[in-house]
Amino acid sequence: MGLVFAGVLMAAPDRFDVFFVAIGSDNYAQPAGASHFSPLQNAADRSGERVADLLHRAGARFGVSLVSDDTHYVSRTDVMRALNQVHTQFVQSRATHPLLVFYFAGHGISEGIGWNHFSVPGDFASSRDIATLGIEELTAATLHAADLVGTLESYKIPFLLLLDTCSEGKREDFRHSVLSGMAQQNLRDTAAILRVLNEFRDTYPVLFSAEPGTVASTVADPRDPNFYSLGPLARRLTIIFDRANQSHAPFSLSQLLADLSSTTLDATTKAAVCHTENRAFPQLVGDPDNPIVGRLERLSATATKAALCCAAKSVAQSPPSPQHAAGALAIDGKSGEYVTGGRPFRFVSPPSVFLINELSPRRIALEIDDGPGAPWLVSFDAGDGGRFSVRDYPNAQRFDMGDSAHPGIEISGNGHGCNSVAGSFTVTGAEYAASGALSRVKMNFTQLCDDVRIPLTGSLDLTIHK
Repeated sequence: MGLVFAGVLMAAPDRFDVFFVAIGSDNYAQPAGASHFSPLQNAADRSGERVADLLHRAGARFGVSLVSDDTHYVSRTDVMRALNQVHTQFVQSRATHPLLVFYFAGHGISEGIGWNHFSVPGDFASSRDIATLGIEELTAATLHAADLVGTLESYKIPFLLLLDTCSEGKREDFRHSVLSGMAQQNLRDTAAILRVLNEFRDTYPVLFSAEPGTVASTVADPRDPNFYSLGPLARRLTIIFDRANQSHAPFSLSQLLADLSSTTLDATTKAAVCHTENRAFPQLVGDPDNPIVGRLERLSATATKAALCCAAKSVAQSPPSPQHAAGALAIDGKSGEYVTGGRPFRFVSPPSVFLINELSPRRIALEIDDGPGAPWLVSFDAGDGGRFSVRDYPNAQRFDMGDSAHPGIEISGNGHGCNSVAGSFTVTGAEYAASGALSRVKMNFTQLCDDVRIPLTGSLDLTIHK
């Protein structure tokens, strides 16, 4: 009996020989003067390692785990190196029924015309506002989903692509005073076709953890919900594999896809987004009581500095070292607030170390190191209104990811960070040197994290050393 899949007639095996790449990009370069992404507070690294462990213990033939660390970022080169290593292994193994699983946890963005999706490596940074970058620029600097699909298709074996990332982006509606109604409709029709292409309906399964234009919030690890977070797909995979192990029953790839896309599997996460037709796929994990003893290799991320995208020659240079500052930071959150966990935090320099990773008359990106554990990251942008002045800054969006006309804010720490951010801040004092450089700023702030409408509040009094 045969299985028709993506136009290929395949003999239906009892089980797949699984090969995998599991990637967690948690640490993100933050060079001064460049747009960048914030670290994900260990959730992405843990997700990559968890998925690798699940597949390895389930009997995968060979797999590679690739995650970042405190000093190294996952680069595009690291990802392709891991993928090539797995490709070499399944070619040499002469496996009769191979299945390649590719999993990526980290930041992700989408453009608003055709919903092209881009998974962001840890060394990505841009000399321009990220929202202004074009498809070709992002394709060259990130992991374009269409390119990943093309690479996997070139191997001519079944694959499963899991992108545990946000899909942030603003939908383009083509409304413009210089375009006629017919021209606008023609553009919308063209965009609709492109969006269908980027749903990957006619290839092997491609699953996203968020709909185009939306965020994917990190969620509690079902194995230790009080202390650790995972990406949504990593949480769902943990639930699915743990349930199979407890029942001692094998399950098929079709069942895996159905569970990942189910609206009832897990109330904490949304169903995975997948447009591939669910077909009767063979068994995935075999007998949980007698798994194949496969091999798992762990690769280290290698990038140590940002790879600036789309930069003029004058910008493409090593960023300046972080600058020491002095100050006091107070952060509070009521019970249920995600970042603080409902606890107060107080930092004063000294003994806490205040480092400025980015500074301009209108922008501050501050890192506070208070000993063991992940540092706190506190960032503010005055927006197009110019430098900080004594006034309110309402309707703030996520720092470096919102509309440049809006103020920016982002506070993360305590092992937690937000995907979607809203808030406001009030500057109560601002001093500038004769050169125009910011020398001191005092402010109060409020942040709302993701869909949880419980505010984080706080105050900052910062003096910049000259």
